[in-house]
Amino acid sequence: MANLKEDELLNLVSQMEVEAINQQSTRNAENEEIERRYNGDPYGNEVEGRSSVVSQDVKDIVESDMPGLVRTILGSGPVMQFKANNPNNEKEVTEAAEKTAYVDWIVRSQPKSFRVNYGFLKEVDKLKMGVLKYFFEETKTTEEKEFKNIDEIDLIEIIDDLQTKPFFSEYEAINTEANEDGTFNIRFKVKTKKQEIKVIGVPGNNFLISPGATDEDDAKLVGDQSTKTRGQLLAEGYKKSIITSLPTMSLNNCSTRSFSCNLDGDIDPADFGEWAAQYVEISDLYVMVDYDQDGISERRHIVKSGNVILENEPFDHVPYAVASAILNPHEAIGEGRAEQVIKVAEVKTALTRQMLDNGYMANNPKLSINDNVNIDDALSDAIGGVVRFAGEGSPMNNIGAIAVPFIGDKSLLLIQHMDQIKASSVGTQMASQGLNADQLTKETATRFEGVRDAAAAKLELVTRIIAEVGFRKLYTGIAWLAAQYQDTEREFTVLGKALTANPERWRYDHQVDSEIGLGAGDNDEAVANLTGIWQIQSQLKLEGSPLVDDKKRFNTMNKMIRALEFKDTAQFFNDPSEPAQLLKSENEQLNALVLQLQEQQELMTQQLQQSNQLADAAKVDQQTALLKEKNSNQLNMLKLSENARQFNTKTAQAGKHHTEDVAVDLTKIEVDSGQDVSPLV
Repeated sequence: MANLKEDELLNLVSQMEVEAINQQSTRNAENEEIERRYNGDPYGNEVEGRSSVVSQDVKDIVESDMPGLVRTILGSGPVMQFKANNPNNEKEVTEAAEKTAYVDWIVRSQPKSFRVNYGFLKEVDKLKMGVLKYFFEETKTTEEKEFKNIDEIDLIEIIDDLQTKPFFSEYEAINTEANEDGTFNIRFKVKTKKQEIKVIGVPGNNFLISPGATDEDDAKLVGDQSTKTRGQLLAEGYKKSIITSLPTMSLNNCSTRSFSCNLDGDIDPADFGEWAAQYVEISDLYVMVDYDQDGISERRHIVKSGNVILENEPFDHVPYAVASAILNPHEAIGEGRAEQVIKVAEVKTALTRQMLDNGYMANNPKLSINDNVNIDDALSDAIGGVVRFAGEGSPMNNIGAIAVPFIGDKSLLLIQHMDQIKASSVGTQMASQGLNADQLTKETATRFEGVRDAAAAKLELVTRIIAEVGFRKLYTGIAWLAAQYQDTEREFTVLGKALTANPERWRYDHQVDSEIGLGAGDNDEAVANLTGIWQIQSQLKLEGSPLVDDKKRFNTMNKMIRALEFKDTAQFFNDPSEPAQLLKSENEQLNALVLQLQEQQELMTQQLQQSNQLADAAKVDQQTALLKEKNSNQLNMLKLSENARQFNTKTAQAGKHHTEDVAVDLTKIEVDSGQDVSPLV
C-alpha cells in the first residue's frame, strides 16, 4: 500500500502531540509549584506588618540529597557495565570491555558531562522527573591551516599530525611559497567529517510523552519542544525556502515580521541578519505510526515546526532516558523527593510565622490608656521613651500593657512534630534539624542510628532507581546509536590510558549490570566489607585453594579503591589481565633480581679475595709448620742418633768394664787355684 500523505501524517502526529501537551501542562503546573517552594517564593497569603518567612524544607531536602547522589553515581567507576553472556568467548569479553569504556567515556568524560549529569540528578530529585536526550551528530567542516618557514622534515611531521588527528578526512595544499633560506610556507585546506554522540539535558517543561505510557519505550509519542533560530536551521542543512515558511516565535524581543525569498531561496542581504536571528519552534518527535499502512505501527523520527514537516524517517529507538526519584507502578512519570515535603513546608511556614508574630506581640504589647495619657507618647515605638500623663496617682492607674501569652515553646513542639513527619516520609535525619535541645538529649544512640539508617536507605533506593531506570537506558541507547551510525574508529583516553573503539565491528548483545547497588553510598561500610573479603581471599591463597586467583583479588582491591573515591586503581595495583601492567611489574622484579645478584656477586668476590688472602697466610703458616716439623724431625733424628751413639758407647764401656772385671776375677781364681782358667767364649 502507499505511504500516508504528508497532510494525513501531520494530522495524526499533531493529534498525538496535543494529547501529550495537555498532559505536559498538568505536569508543568506541578513542577512550577515545586520550583516556587524550592526558591522560597511567597505563598501569596502574606499580610503586611506580619511575618512573611518561608520554610526552606523543599530546598533543604534537595541540597542534602545531592552530595550522596553525585558521590555515588558520578564517582570513580562506570555506572553500568556491559558483560559478556559467554565469559569463555574471548571476543565477546573484549567487545564488552571496549563498549563499557567507550560508552562511559561519552556519558561522563565530555567537557560538559558533569554539568549535564548533575542537572539530571537534581531534576530527578526535585521535580517530577529528569530527562536526558542522546543523539548522533555528523558534521563536516573545512578549515585552512598555514605553516611558515618549514623544511621537508617539518612537512612530513605536519602531514603525519594531520592524519592522526581525530575525525581526519582529507587535506589539500592550496598555496606554497619558497623562502630564500631553503624553507617554504604552505597553506592546507583540511576537510573534516566529525561523528559524535552527544548527551544533553531536556527541561521537564519541554518534554512530551503520551498519556498512559508506562515508560518512554512503549509511548505512542515521545519528544521535546525547543526553539532555534533560522540561522541554526540553515546551518543544519534545511532549505531557505522551507525555513522562511516556518512560523516565527516572539522571543527576546526578536522581530516577528515576515520575509520572503525567491525561487532559489535567497533573502535580501539587507534583511538577512534579522531573518537569521528570528526564532521558530521545533518539535522533535519519535512516534508510533502506521506510515506504510500495512496494519503494523513502526517508530518514526519526525521533526516539525507548525504545520511543516522537516524530517520523516524510520528510527527504531527512543533516544531519551527518563527517571523519577519515586516510581509509580504502570506510569512513566513518578514523583520527586521534594514533592514529599511541600505540605510539611507549608504547615511549618504557617507555624513559624505565627510563632514570630506572637514573639513580636509579646515583646511589643498593646497599651490600655485613659484620657490622662498623652496619645502621641503612647503611640511612639521609641525604646525607653517618655509617656506623659495628667492627674494624680500612680501611672499604672492611667496606662497598662495588655499581656499576650507567649506560645513559642508550644509552636516549637508543633514544628518538631512536622519534622518527624518529614523524617518518616523522606528520611531526613533528626540531628540535622533545629529541634528543642531537651528533646534531642532524650534521643538515645540507638534511636539516632535508626533514624540515620532509615535516611540512608531511602536515598540509596533513589540512587538505585536512577541507575537502573535512567542510566541503564542511557548506556544501552548510546551503545545502540554507536553501533548503528558510527562508521569510524575513535581514539579516546581514560585515566591517561589511550584506548580505541570501533562500534562498527560490535556484534554482540551484552547484558548490562548496574554498578550501583543498595548500600553503595556508605563508603566506610563498603571498605570494611571488602577488607573482610580480602582477608578471606588471602587466607585461601595461602592454602592454595582453587576458589581464588589474582584476578579476583584484584577485583576486590578495585572495588575498595572506588569505595575510597579514587578513580584510577592502576595508581595502586596492577591488573593481572593487563599484560602491560604485569610486564612493568615483572621488569621491576627482574631489575630487583639483577641488583640482588650483582650484590651477591660483589659479596662473593670480596669473600673470595678474603679467602685468597687467608689461603696465602695459611699456606705460609703451613710451610712454616712443615719447616718447623722438618727441623724438629731432623733434630729428633740427631737426638736419636746421639742417644744411640751414647748408648753404644755406654754399652761398649760397660762391656769393656765387664770383660776387665771378668779377667780380674779369672786371674784371681787362677792365682788362688794355681790353675790356668780359659775364658769362656
